[in-house]
Amino acid sequence: MKKQIIKRVMGPVLCVCLVTGCAFTDRLPFLNTEERAVETINEQAQTDGQNAAEDVPAGDENQDASKEAEELLTRVRILNDSPDLQESFEKLANAYKVESGVETEVALATDDVYRSVLEAGNKKEKPATVFMLHSKEQIEDYDAFCENLSDAPFAGKVLGDSFVCKNNRGEVRGVMLSTDFYGLIYNRDILSAYMGLPDALIYSVSEIDSFEMLSKVAADIQKHKAELKRRTNLPVKGAFTSSYIDTSSGWKFSRLLLNDAVYYEEKDGMGVFSKKLRGKYLPQYKEVLDLMVSNATCDEKELQEKSGGSAVKEFAAGEAAFYFGGTWSLNNILGSGKITASQMGMMPLYFANEACQEGPGLLNATYVCINREAKERDKEAALEFLDWCVTDADAQKILMDEMGYILPYETVSFEEYGNVLLKDAMQIAQSGAVMKEDRYALFPSREWEKAFEGAVKAYVLKEGKWDEVEAVFADQ
Repeated sequence: MKKQIIKRVMGPVLCVCLVTGCAFTDRLPFLNTEERAVETINEQAQTDGQNAAEDVPAGDENQDASKEAEELLTRVRILNDSPDLQESFEKLANAYKVESGVETEVALATDDVYRSVLEAGNKKEKPATVFMLHSKEQIEDYDAFCENLSDAPFAGKVLGDSFVCKNNRGEVRGVMLSTDFYGLIYNRDILSAYMGLPDALIYSVSEIDSFEMLSKVAADIQKHKAELKRRTNLPVKGAFTSSYIDTSSGWKFSRLLLNDAVYYEEKDGMGVFSKKLRGKYLPQYKEVLDLMVSNATCDEKELQEKSGGSAVKEFAAGEAAFYFGGTWSLNNILGSGKITASQMGMMPLYFANEACQEGPGLLNATYVCINREAKERDKEAALEFLDWCVTDADAQKILMDEMGYILPYETVSFEEYGNVLLKDAMQIAQSGAVMKEDRYALFPSREWEKAFEGAVKAYVLKEGKWDEVEAVFADQ
């Protein structure tokens, strides 16, 4: 986009356009989902039509002057898809208006009417300039609306290529504004005690840099658990917490761990927006699963009684060196035992794939896009707004503290985050590691996930065979 110098001919008037329509009725029961959203859009269209009809007589000089001023006015129009964040987005818009003098509007349209609102704005020649998407598949679907952000200044400030989304032509269509990370949470005291053993396999946590090394260290921790219990004065029972495969947290195996297998399959060009996954990395999935089960705080026959809560309590009590979770797990762990935040760290769950330097996985990503249908000066203003969002201290405070966003940008100090797991994940990302992206949209269906989860549970409990897991995976 060509840099333009805009002469602002109207005083700033903040116009907040609120289009309601909420898919999250459990959180906002007073909103009437799709009907109110569509009704609001229709009413606005009728009003626009009436106003157009009433704008005669032709030649009205005041009308012409007003129209000309409107045409010259630069605006940033944000289309937000989360009702919970609407108030904070409006605060962000107000702050930017004060900072820059640019008119900034916020509209709300949840996923059931999101595309309709975006298209309606384009038809009225007042499109949203900034909008949010949440997966690579969504960005492919909305490709016609997405401006190429390859040279956008704010895009150049992300921690690595894992935080931008490119289309099949290699053009950056979305840039991650926020994400969570998942991987292995570890107990620093237990690992320190292990590294102090005369025959320890590692002398630094950073030496665990592959599945091969993780598996060797886990097996060695299991072997020395009695000695580690004595050295730490903690009730060490195993390398990993119990593998909690009941319905309360089986999703970690049917989603988080399986996501790695699907991510690498797509990376190899085998599952890109295809209707059928081939399961190329199911053997690696099995290796990781077997590692966690065979080096856990209990044996397979006890797993029937375990749950997600059991695993959290085991880790919080110091019974295990590793817990499979994410940056969101911190408060839950802290509230379940005597462990402190300073005793925890985070590393990747290495997925038996030695082709790249693995980082933690990405989850709950929010990509920001710029509408290619907007006026050039509005697109330029949107670029300046987004750059302000990731560089200005006040903007970062709203995004991080009020909205809970995790900003994967080099302009954000890790020390700004109180979450120690997040600090570790961000440092790994800054080192250039490949972060495994959320590929859930490639999963055939939620029903398929549940069937896979059930087959994995039967396998872990020795009530089923591994080939039954493979058969369920292939049944797409």
